[in-house]
Amino acid sequence: MDNLNNILFINTGGGIGDALNSIPTLNYINDNLKPKNLYYFSTDLGNFWFDTKLQEYKPYNLITVKSFPEHFGFRDHHIKVSKDVIKNFELDEFDLIIDNQTRFKNTLIYRKIPHKYYVSPCLNYLMSKPITFMRKREIFVNRIIDYFNKIKKINIKPSYNISIPDNFINEAKKLIPNKNYIGFSITAGHPKRIKEINYEEIIKVANYFSDKFIPTFFYREQISAINCKNKT
Repeated sequence: MDNLNNILFINTGGGIGDALNSIPTLNYINDNLKPKNLYYFSTDLGNFWFDTKLQEYKPYNLITVKSFPEHFGFRDHHIKVSKDVIKNFELDEFDLIIDNQTRFKNTLIYRKIPHKYYVSPCLNYLMSKPITFMRKREIFVNRIIDYFNKIKKINIKPSYNISIPDNFINEAKKLIPNKNYIGFSITAGHPKRIKEINYEEIIKVANYFSDKFIPTFFYREQISAINCKNKT
């Protein structure tokens, strides 16, 4: 797998958290595969996080793909058009497609995009080219890194050493000036998803830590501090 100049990275998770979660994998790709262009696609419903709120984290060679059909990969009829999406790029095929999701139907659609090599943890990597077999890990970041470590016979761990820009730190200090808090994310970050959480268990945990910390609940883009002991 040499001369991988044009790589397409497919990250079907559309929330801002999914984009952030992909950064260690994107950095691994750049450090070890060294592509000229790293195309990035996610079903983010037009948010395009690396071009907007996450510009500070955008890899130098990342190109956000905005030309794919809406919800690309999740509709049956997309298998009829997946070969043609390459026409939106100035190349005949991708040197490598990295499909970091596990849905079989989606993988069938994405594999129709012209390519030389293809990597997916779907069916424990049996849909990949070069083909291999190993149990996929639940940890999102490690799925692709595990594959390349095996293929290249190396053992490089993902790096989570990602610096936080000052503007994010300053905004966090404005929202929560007191450092002595514990945060709970109780809703899904993506508006199309529903997160089921046992709220009684959350209250128990919040009460347990409330002697030393201020329980703070993150509800989408709203933040509120709640005194759990007094149920207010």
